[in-house]
Amino acid sequence: MSVNSFLKERATLNIIENVASFCSECYSPLTENQIVFYDMKHCCYLCFSCQESVENELKKHSKSLDENNTTYSRLFS
Repeated sequence: MSVNSFLKERATLNIIENVASFCSECYSPLTENQIVFYDMKHCCYLCFSCQESVENELKKHSKSLDENNTTYSRLFS
């Protein structure tokens, strides 16, 4: 998953009432005009701190995959 898989937006009353009224990771309530992030892979909203955590984990995982692919390609080149 690309790190760019998050859409940053302000929580509107429509989002809160019809889509999500809480962060999908920590379950903290979302408030109107709060900056939230829509996770396009998992189709859910995250608060700022949870989005940062998820993004950092994705970067670590991606780096680990890159390192493994480099090792793998060296073995078979």
